[in-house]
Amino acid sequence: MAFYPEFDGKILVATGGASLIVEALARQFVANGGSVVLGDLTTDHAHGVLSDVGDAGRFVRTDVTSDADLDALLATTAACATLSSRFSCCNSCTVAAT
Repeated sequence: MAFYPEFDGKILVATGGASLIVEALARQFVANGGSVVLGDLTTDHAHGVLSDVGDAGRFVRTDVTSDADLDALLATTAACATLSSRFSCCNSCTVAAT
């Protein structure tokens, strides 16, 4: 696994948290010292990822078409730390640094 020191101490919020793409991203982020907040409609797969990353991960059931759900996802993120990156894997994937 590659080492990315720029992830150390950063937090990533990712929608599509039950997808394999987000799983790989979350594991890489945490392995390099970051934290993750995952959002998705389905919980089973995301909770499996969270059991592996431990205290470095959070999950919020999120429907990306719901403003209230997105507000809850971002509120959870804000309670953890300052948002560093976001990743959306809903129909199309985007990554943005903030």
